[in-house]
Amino acid sequence: PGQVGFDEATKVRIDAPKDSGQVESTVVKFAPSGKERQMYFSLKVIDNVGNRSPAQTIEATVPSVPVVLEDNFDGQQSEWTPDTGWARVDVEGRGKVWTDSPDGDYDINYDGAITSKAFSLEGLKNSKLNIDLKYDIEQKHDAVTVEVYGTSWWMRKWRKVASFDGIGAWKNHEIDISKYDGQKDLKVRVRLETDSSRNRDGVYVDNVVITGDPDK
Repeated sequence: PGQVGFDEATKVRIDAPKDSGQVESTVVKFAPSGKERQMYFSLKVIDNVGNRSPAQTIEATVPSVPVVLEDNFDGQQSEWTPDTGWARVDVEGRGKVWTDSPDGDYDINYDGAITSKAFSLEGLKNSKLNIDLKYDIEQKHDAVTVEVYGTSWWMRKWRKVASFDGIGAWKNHEIDISKYDGQKDLKVRVRLETDSSRNRDGVYVDNVVITGDPDK
């Protein structure tokens, strides 16, 4: 949202160009939000020797959707509870985000999380969790997991709904949490678990949004 220079804007990848004279199209996906947003799109054509056309810009309104929980972590007080080590840091272009190790690489033998306030999915179906993550995690040995606290198979406990390791640039992830449709007093957490050797930068978390469709 907002107008920035062409080179500073978020780039959208498209397939290889079609033959001359054919119509091109692409799909741009946005994470849901309870707030209406104004978006600006700009297009330049670059030929095989680097010549650029003038920019063509359009503006579009992205409507709001009903949300259960939405937090970009930019408020004065966060409604998420952090375990030891977690803190909010400023990231250019994003404002405040949560990270497990703000002063460097994460510790070995670490197990800690940030945990949301309680929320309800009563009267909803097809519930989804959207979350922005960036991470550098030792592959196959350490992991960052997204977990939900609720009832499944007649037991109420924390269960993993997504897991990440290796290296991942900022990306919005849509996670299916429909197994918890209709439940109340749910919580979500982002958890980092590490082993006894090798540490990396860790995980950064931003823009958590939970949505669901009315179950009519």
